[in-house]
Amino acid sequence: MIALMVVALIVAMKAVWVYAYTKDNGTFEGEKKDILARKNYLVEKFVTSPYRVLDEMPSGIGMQFQGEWALYSCSMLTAALVNIAELYPETEDEALQCIDELIYIVQSPELRQYDRMRWGEDPLETLNGDESHVSYLSHLAWMISGWKRIGGDDRYDKLYKSHCFQSQSFRNSFCHRECNLF
Repeated sequence: MIALMVVALIVAMKAVWVYAYTKDNGTFEGEKKDILARKNYLVEKFVTSPYRVLDEMPSGIGMQFQGEWALYSCSMLTAALVNIAELYPETEDEALQCIDELIYIVQSPELRQYDRMRWGEDPLETLNGDESHVSYLSHLAWMISGWKRIGGDDRYDKLYKSHCFQSQSFRNSFCHRECNLF
């Protein structure tokens, strides 16, 4: 009887604990609304022109880091859009349109400038070079794989494959295994 009372007490304590820590959780609809509001905010900030994306980066860190942060911001937003499209399929078309624009921004000469300054050559024009453009190329390839993951067409297939199979630095990167997606 004592053992049964101990088990009942443990179960009751666990129920109270779960209630206490989850009572402030919102509804699924509230969570969706919050996620989509955050997405809309980021889309407004980053799905724009390459110059405006670069201007969103802190100026005190210099051109090199502004370019890198812009690249990373675009690639992280792409990852978020892919995740949201998988959670809420009704957002897929908008996500594809935004990712397409983000890929355009990342390929722009303005955004590639930081990598060009760092290595003395353009990352998209020297795929067979010896310089390491792996950060730029990996993020761009990751964005393209996200595009494909949620149903994007073949417009980036040639660029994606050239990253994976022609770039010396990219062949050794962690993203190389992603090339088998196509």
